[in-house]
Amino acid sequence: MIDTVRRCLARFELSPRQLLVAVSGGPDSIALLRALAEIAATSHGGAPTAAHVDHRLRSESSEDAAWVADECRRLGIACHIRTADVPQAMASEAGSLEESARRLRYENLTALADELDLPTVATAHTRNDQVETILHHIVRGTGLEGLGGMPEMRPLNEKIQLLRPMLDVSKAEVLRYLESCEQQFLVDSTNRDERFTRNRLRHQLIPLLTQQYNPAIEESLLRLGQTASEAQAALRSIAIEKSRTALIMREADRLVVATGPIASLPRHLIREVWVVLWNESNWPRAGMGKAEWEALADVTVGNRTAVSLPDLVEARRHVDRVIAIRRIRSSNE
Repeated sequence: MIDTVRRCLARFELSPRQLLVAVSGGPDSIALLRALAEIAATSHGGAPTAAHVDHRLRSESSEDAAWVADECRRLGIACHIRTADVPQAMASEAGSLEESARRLRYENLTALADELDLPTVATAHTRNDQVETILHHIVRGTGLEGLGGMPEMRPLNEKIQLLRPMLDVSKAEVLRYLESCEQQFLVDSTNRDERFTRNRLRHQLIPLLTQQYNPAIEESLLRLGQTASEAQAALRSIAIEKSRTALIMREADRLVVATGPIASLPRHLIREVWVVLWNESNWPRAGMGKAEWEALADVTVGNRTAVSLPDLVEARRHVDRVIAIRRIRSSNE
């Protein structure tokens, strides 16, 4: 397991001291923290920094935070505890508990990494998590990008990256590693709560598919994800090239895009060009689904003159160009 993590760091030219490690206290995150500590000790490059986000979802959450802090202290690793009041957030926003917890967790981790001047947040997602992610995307409906599952590295903002160095490590490998170093870990009681979609996938759907349809379903899903990732990477490369020829102007709140270079492209490529432009402008994609990208493609080819999009974006066609304007929310909105 340690060699897998070490190879991942080498691919991205990172050392443990550049990482803020998200540590829940569960087996996966504790294994990642231990592995990074061992790599740091042998490379003499400095230890990672740990972060624990208390979601306040369980009565024992404060005890978990204290345990993580104690364990980090024992390992000689600096630890930062942050609180994300998920129940309070749920009272004022739409979405599931899982979505709110995830959003607040990454917001806290990103802000802390920025505060500590660390370029990378590391999470302990495993091969098993990747299987669940791909299956979850299939069940709810997805495109090529979603079929690819979780990328090993992706940006959290213009300064901070998210790294998943354990995507090639199975849960069984994690547990063997922890047993070999006699490392304790926490067991989150909510991991058995089947009100949560991911838990139902883990405890119900994947066992059903394994037992009744394909004993190697997890390997099949991972192969599908790899193939989709490769196809998406090729598509994205073409879209990036086309976006360079189409972009006339980019400002923080505005995109001006020439229709000529892209209007005759296949629809999926027009959509992908807009995804590239959105990403490079750091505009939120949370509310942008296939219907929204299709609407942008319609404006691009002239099937409609304008469209209102999530996050206060308006896109309108003007002769041979599309102007997309994002209105920045005021503090009292």
